[in-house]
Amino acid sequence: MQINGKGRIDPNAPGAVKPGAAERNGPAPRPDAVSSTPERARQDSVAFSDEARALASGTSTRAAASSERIDDVKQRVLLGAYNTAEMAGEVARRILQRGDI
Repeated sequence: MQINGKGRIDPNAPGAVKPGAAERNGPAPRPDAVSSTPERARQDSVAFSDEARALASGTSTRAAASSERIDDVKQRVLLGAYNTAEMAGEVARRILQRGDI
């Protein structure tokens, strides 16, 4: 199967796999058995920054600050700091500004 320059798939192109062909022809050959060229196989890789590793381990100052902020907000919720008409109005105003609804 080939994809032409216009983004359409040509099912009649040489090498195209027709529906049901796998069942008729048995298991597909391994990719390394098909290639006759001694090209080196490409491998995907992922690299994480030092900051990402620190965030994942919870040792970054950013993660600590975030954790402290969450604890602070939890405490204020438990104390009822957000149970006022002014706070409800502020929350509604910010939701409308963000376009969340």
